Amino acid sequence: MDKAIEVNNISKKYNNNPALDDISFDVEKGKVVGLLGPSGSGKSTLIKILTGLVKADSGSFNILGEKLSPDIKKNIIYKADDLIIEEKLRIIDLISLYEHFYPDFSSDESKEILEFLGLDEKRMAMGLSKGQRQKLNLALALASNAEIFLLDEVFDGLDPISTSKAMDLLIDRIDGNKTFLIASQQLELVENLINEVIFLENGKTHYRDTPINIGKKEEVGISEFYDNIYLG
Repeated sequence: MDKAIEVNNISKKYNNNPALDDISFDVEKGKVVGLLGPSGSGKSTLIKILTGLVKADSGSFNILGEKLSPDIKKNIIYKADDLIIEEKLRIIDLISLYEHFYPDFSSDESKEILEFLGLDEKRMAMGLSKGQRQKLNLALALASNAEIFLLDEVFDGLDPISTSKAMDLLIDRIDGNKTFLIASQQLELVENLINEVIFLENGKTHYRDTPINIGKKEEVGISEFYDNIYLG
């Protein structure tokens, strides 16, 4: 199958401390891949490199078979682990900005997602709680018809009801055509979404397989296997 994402020997250091260490993998088009690992394992750094927000020290990557460019970026949606807004904008004003900058963004769909998640579009975007920022972040990220979704900590800060709704939103968009790379520490949630899992440790690929194969070979689910890797 065609590759949506190809990562080749990427390394990155912060203050001489390795965040990513010669990491390589690929993601097939239409797949949902979980990028799992404890805090500091390199998940967020890798996703930021793929969006162009952070520059790798060495190595390369391709998105949809090409180097990252403005045209390729139009096919990518990035959801950060948190959304910090310091400008005095209403949520609806922020939605209008997204509609202006992203051609495949639907303001109507974004408003529908906000209503579904119980967040008033007329509220100020600045000063929202972490859970409310997460809802807004999801509404902005998922109201697009992009080909690739790079999602960092989708469920962090959400209450149980909002978590269930966010899960429904993701499931609705997983159609075998869109590609998802989901970084998360909430394993019991992403386990039900992913086709494959990549475990990172100290910036390296520690293990990669499908949840089905892990269950057959290890006779445990993803959460317990995670504990065996990092706590065993």
